[in-house]
Amino acid sequence: MLLNLTVSREADSLREMHVVYATSWGELFCLRDTSPVLDRSVREHLAERLGLRLAPRARLDFFLPGKSRCPRPVLG
Repeated sequence: MLLNLTVSREADSLREMHVVYATSWGELFCLRDTSPVLDRSVREHLAERLGLRLAPRARLDFFLPGKSRCPRPVLG
């Protein structure tokens, strides 16, 4: 996940999320969510908001631009 990639580093809340993922067929996708609200787990957010179902052992990680004031998400 790329969080607040095109947003000012001074933004103190999550304003956008880009999700980059690959399928088992080797296809690469990027989905953009311009109004993310992570009031639940990231896995639940991806399933409900973007329609992505993750394998239970799928590895999640995120990138925030350096010195970003946006809070870090809980990946669990």
